[in-house]
Amino acid sequence: MAEVFVSEQIGAQVVVFSHDHCPPHISALQRRQAWTARIRFSFVTDVVALWDVEPLRNAPRRRAVGLLLDEVQDRLAVCRRCWWSIQGTTCLEGRLATAENHATGSLTLLSRRHGKTRQVRTASYEPDSEDLRLVFSDGSKMAIKAGTGTEA
Repeated sequence: MAEVFVSEQIGAQVVVFSHDHCPPHISALQRRQAWTARIRFSFVTDVVALWDVEPLRNAPRRRAVGLLLDEVQDRLAVCRRCWWSIQGTTCLEGRLATAENHATGSLTLLSRRHGKTRQVRTASYEPDSEDLRLVFSDGSKMAIKAGTGTEA
């Protein structure tokens, strides 16, 4: 387990567990109120979202969840860095995508094939520059800044 940060708003310890699995996420442990929330994030977009809360009977109020999401959003680069350093994956391998413009790095993740869809073979992340480097199954390559892509 690696601590990412401690929430200033709700006092939860935000961590990445070494045994975690895709998709990329952090766990917020609020020991005083006895709940754990998992927040999903992406290396392609800047979207963060509540994944789940356990146990439900101790679930935090909507305002607390909103504050937590805001803090994760503000520290997204740190969350990505910690996930990458522990898990060593962006969880993009095998995903379908369109890369419209290699010069500007326009990447869209897709849920199904259409048009000029490619499959991501490998993806790596450079935390210092926040660069995401992709190799597609057709051998083509692309680099974008993390968070600058879209998801259809």
